[in-house]
Amino acid sequence: GRVFAIASAFVNNITQLFIMRILVGVGVGMDIPTSTAYLAEIAPARQRGAVLGSLLNMMWILGALTSTLLAIPLIAYFGDAAWRWMLGLAAVPALLVLIGRQGLPESPRWLLARGRVDDARAAFAAFGIEADAAVASTMARRTGSYGELFSAGYIRRLVLVSLVFTLNCFSGSISTVAAPLVLNTVGALSTNASLFFSATIWITALLGV
Repeated sequence: GRVFAIASAFVNNITQLFIMRILVGVGVGMDIPTSTAYLAEIAPARQRGAVLGSLLNMMWILGALTSTLLAIPLIAYFGDAAWRWMLGLAAVPALLVLIGRQGLPESPRWLLARGRVDDARAAFAAFGIEADAAVASTMARRTGSYGELFSAGYIRRLVLVSLVFTLNCFSGSISTVAAPLVLNTVGALSTNASLFFSATIWITALLGV
């Protein structure tokens, strides 16, 4: 994702830009379910809803708000080339996340699946979770498969979750990421005014979360 973000800043035509952004999207799309599953696994039961619901959305909104506000000085300084800097600078938070993750323990479930019970308990302990033998036994009981997702027991959940994520990506992009463009072209607002209005939307969203 970081490589393709940087490559996005050096494209020469729409086709190249389209390909680079698709590849960035694939990387982000692979990371979202992985991060969500990891958080669900390590979050204490009483805090799981807040961690998976509020925390994830807060991070997304803060990222969007920061990038929107960052665009204003970039446009003032680089003019029409500001979009290249916006796309390329996306590699910076990705790098910071990569560095931060180096200090995280492996997934306790992954460790248990490989018989590393002591390492799994240590991983839980790193997050203040005390895992007894019953928890370890339950988590290590069996492994799933991709085919199982399409079985009678999971297909309805798979369709619902996929629909929610798909619609969220489409509606989120249209109503927020594209908002400054719409306001600038249809609403006849200046670029800065459009960006400030968009930032207001993100601030409101953050308060809502």
